[in-house]
Amino acid sequence: MRIAVVEDEQKERLLLVDYLRRYEEENQCKFSVRLFTDGKAPEGMDAVLELTKKRF
Repeated sequence: MRIAVVEDEQKERLLLVDYLRRYEEENQCKFSVRLFTDGKAPEGMDAVLELTKKRF
């Protein structure tokens, strides 16, 4: 599976990648992960992960 992680904050990008790697280990699967900081993930990705923070 090809996954695009779209997040401008490096700390948050690394957190998402860490979660994905742990999932891979626990479920014996493999992801192809690409990181993007500008919100423009390429076409053809199977999943796009983006964190959003809302303040109330």
